[in-house]
Amino acid sequence: MGVSDLTARRLAPATVQKAHQTLSKVMQAAVDANLIGQSPCRKTPLPRIEREEMRFLTAAQIARLAVEISPRYRALVIFDAYCGLRLSELAGLRRRHVDLGGGTVRVVENAVEVRGEIVWGAPKTRAGRRTVPMPSGVETALEQHLAS
Repeated sequence: MGVSDLTARRLAPATVQKAHQTLSKVMQAAVDANLIGQSPCRKTPLPRIEREEMRFLTAAQIARLAVEISPRYRALVIFDAYCGLRLSELAGLRRRHVDLGGGTVRVVENAVEVRGEIVWGAPKTRAGRRTVPMPSGVETALEQHLAS
């Protein structure tokens, strides 16, 4: 089954590219082992991945969402709207990573669900470990949350 077959089956372009990438690595290993002369994956045209434009809430929309949501999640909405952590980073956030006086959050852990179990770990890359600044409104929301 080739790229055109996968595309005809309406698989997402990213899925087609990933399948091609996997097969290409296998074929290159066969070339390296002198099992075949050259990879049949060479110069294969791949479907283009179209990126959708990202959409962001306005400050007014964030404020409205924070008011409408259950109070227990209000700080989470405000925090992530302005700090932009990934879901796994939010799940891995601990109180000791938050410096309210300094207005920063250290991203040093994440938490993901694997087969129904929560698995704690470090971010995948060194760049994933970072210190994120918090605007004062976020600090205020977190202080109120921690006080309740």
